[in-house]
Amino acid sequence: MVRDIDDGYQEKAHPHFRSKSYISLQNESNDHNLNEAFQAINRVMDNKGSNWILNKVICLEVHTLPYSPIAGSMTYPKEGEAILEYQDFHKQMRVPFVIYADFECYAKKIETCQPDPNQSSTTHQTKFVSCGYSYVVVSSNDKYSKSAVVYRGENAVEHFFDNIFTEEEYIDDILRKIYEELIMSKIIKVRDHDHLGMNEDNKSPNYSNYRGAACQRCNLMLKYPNFIVYFHNLRNFDAHLLLSEAGKFKDKTLSCIPNNMEKYVSFSVEQPMFLDTYQCISSSLETLIANLAADGFKNFKQFRKAFPNDEHAKRLLQKSEYC
Repeated sequence: MVRDIDDGYQEKAHPHFRSKSYISLQNESNDHNLNEAFQAINRVMDNKGSNWILNKVICLEVHTLPYSPIAGSMTYPKEGEAILEYQDFHKQMRVPFVIYADFECYAKKIETCQPDPNQSSTTHQTKFVSCGYSYVVVSSNDKYSKSAVVYRGENAVEHFFDNIFTEEEYIDDILRKIYEELIMSKIIKVRDHDHLGMNEDNKSPNYSNYRGAACQRCNLMLKYPNFIVYFHNLRNFDAHLLLSEAGKFKDKTLSCIPNNMEKYVSFSVEQPMFLDTYQCISSSLETLIANLAADGFKNFKQFRKAFPNDEHAKRLLQKSEYC
């Protein structure tokens, strides 16, 4: 670029222009677009009265981008490749271990000042504080099930997580031992078995842990999934208690499937996955127990282990106050 200055001298400059526009090389003349760009620069300089003139282009940089259409087209698989494969075989397995849990809370009054009556506001008067919990570990093989754990005291949520991580180690030890035995046995037959065992008497002539036929590749993919911790109405209540303390465990990976910013379909703290049974059975615990109790105590196997006395069990299955 040049411009005239006093005494017949010219001032020169070597600017670097970078255009914000793009050129389609397929449909337009490249030379025409370049000339238009140079003339546009001269018009801008002339309008500003700077006397600068673009007289020479020393170097031209052209950056190209691949063409990517906005509207995609549908493609069909080629003949012989139109085969759907299902690979998530481990999701068909019955979970070998589950934990059923519940929290108990009390309403703690919040000391606060009175809001301005002339302005709209929200006043928090009470806060739910966890004061205890109970859970029971249930296995598909009763040999590995455990008695119910009941806790009452301070820091109930943090204490609950500590116990859950202990149960995680217990379950991992069992499944790891079974998996190592499975690998060492070098199974080559395509007969899928429940290696955790069944609830039946393994000495009985009718006992069998055979689940079905599978190819060797599918059989190896049938690994045990993470164990699940079930809460009833987890999404609306217990999840708030758990997630308020889950952040304290910095060494654990936290993941979730959210409905929105406040409610979650499920979430995991490392290996334990927390699910809400209310999403599958949308009735209160009182209603569910009343329906199951219509057939006696046969549907309360784990409950009867802790309370074998019929009179005590009948009273405990009724809705009552938490003391």
